[in-house]
Amino acid sequence: MTMTEPVHRGSCLCGGVRYETTAPLQAASHCHCSMCRKAHGAAFGSYASVRREHHRFVLGQALVRTYQSSAQVTRTFCSVCGSPLLWHSEGAAGHALRHAAPKTHLRGLQSPLGGDWGWLSARAAGVGDMAVRDLVDQDLPQVYALLVAHGWSHRLGTLSKFEALVAASQCNLVALHGDEVVGYARAITDGLSNGYLSMLVVAPAFRGQGLGRALVQQALAKAPAATWVLRAGRPGASEFFARMGFAPSAIAMERTRST
Repeated sequence: MTMTEPVHRGSCLCGGVRYETTAPLQAASHCHCSMCRKAHGAAFGSYASVRREHHRFVLGQALVRTYQSSAQVTRTFCSVCGSPLLWHSEGAAGHALRHAAPKTHLRGLQSPLGGDWGWLSARAAGVGDMAVRDLVDQDLPQVYALLVAHGWSHRLGTLSKFEALVAASQCNLVALHGDEVVGYARAITDGLSNGYLSMLVVAPAFRGQGLGRALVQQALAKAPAATWVLRAGRPGASEFFARMGFAPSAIAMERTRST
């Protein structure tokens, strides 16, 4: 059988481990959470995603070691030089791997925000030991569980329906504490004139630390000149959004969903 030609090649620092991907990398991101900073010994970890079946080790697989850094995430590294290689989420089996990608050529890789890799780094936000970034596929099970646990099940339906909502939205952001998703925001916007902030949730244990504000600010940055609207029906929502510059409208109307 003929093997698919590699799209990207990479290796660890010592060269003992080499790998290839056989599909384009997706969802470039920089994560500033405390776990990624410690794992990389840097201000952030840089990643891109690829489905499991499109990744293969071509040299030194016996040198590869794993470390489960949380209940959801397993990190992979070279046992000789310590280079981070990739990580995957157990909750997203079959969806994606996220490459630390030392020596991987990423020129032209598009970020989920549009634009190139460098532009994405300016969109990363941090709050203490927590970080806000764009959602990637492996976040979906955690985000869905967070929403269901905090009163959004009537809006979501099944996980498959939620995945469709995410795919149809121009803005999906997650707040992370280590590898744990503790906040989520979803918005719809044309990027120029109008925006609708549809969902905002932060786990109770992490409220009052600026995560909700960081999620909203990063969502609004998708269309900074637009008029943004939202529904503030939950307790405390009106006061929270008023502090961020929102005000009741005398002209807005709505036609509610039928189901």
